[in-house]
Amino acid sequence: MITRQIAVALFSMSALVALILLGPLVYYATHHWRRSEMAVLNPVTVAEVTRGMPLPRNPPGPATGSVSTTLDCPRLPRQLVLDCRWHVSHTGGWCGPPDRRSRMLVGAVAARGGMHAAMDQEGQDAVGTAWDPATGRLLTVVADGLGSLPDSGVVAVNAVQAALYLWAKRTGEEPLHELGDLLFRRVAQGLEASFGAGVAQRGGTTLVAAELVPDEGGATVTVQGVGDSEAWLLAGDEWEPVHHERPAGFDGNDNATRDLPGDPRPRTWTGRVPHGGLLLLATDGFAGRMASGRSNEWMRRPLTPADLAREIIDVEDTYSDDSGVVAVWVD
Repeated sequence: MITRQIAVALFSMSALVALILLGPLVYYATHHWRRSEMAVLNPVTVAEVTRGMPLPRNPPGPATGSVSTTLDCPRLPRQLVLDCRWHVSHTGGWCGPPDRRSRMLVGAVAARGGMHAAMDQEGQDAVGTAWDPATGRLLTVVADGLGSLPDSGVVAVNAVQAALYLWAKRTGEEPLHELGDLLFRRVAQGLEASFGAGVAQRGGTTLVAAELVPDEGGATVTVQGVGDSEAWLLAGDEWEPVHHERPAGFDGNDNATRDLPGDPRPRTWTGRVPHGGLLLLATDGFAGRMASGRSNEWMRRPLTPADLAREIIDVEDTYSDDSGVVAVWVD
């Protein structure tokens, strides 16, 4: 008869042998599963995710001309959407026609501000881009949810997604300025269909969209917008606001704004971005600093998305607003 002590010893030895034999197999299966799971994540779309921790501010990058600004970055995805509800996201890339008449370097950032992070609340800004190689057009979009309404963060994300989808699926090849207010009306209708007829009481968002078409001299551009998110053009030595709805005497503290789905009538501007110029779309968390005369010399040279994020996020300001920014340098 096998004594209790012998049985325990045999069981222990069997467990040890099983562990030795099966351990590597279990490790490989678990490790492989985790690697496979991570492989489905898109490192281009979400380059860095944090929870309420702004990116560290690094020293300025190299001067203009010291590095390649187009070939050293990835190609821009056909479509991307970033939001800052619980994190910081940044990405970008280059796009342009095959004949290289002009290329555009795109940086996109959505950053939850210190105020929402300190209160453990979701951020409410979203940005997106869509590149159509068939027509050689780029659409960039920025949305800023209304902080006074609880569902504005998800409304902003859905507004960006809807704008990109409707623009990409439009019939024919109509440029943005020929669509008039149709795109904005359809976005508003989509928000009401998705969230119900009472969505305007629970959530709202600004929406600014810019379409760029590269050509031999730079790019033609159309900007349409609803609300106090802004579009700025840097050509030569001057910043020009090409879309804003700031009242006279604006001091950066007035956040009254038109919004979707309540008011789908966009204001429209058309013009050009020359070679070496920059078109910047930004929510009021960043545009307010532009309007206040803050020096933005650092934006004259193309920046990587990570450098753009570091410049936009104010680490020391715990009362900062969310920031959604899309910058397009025409090379």
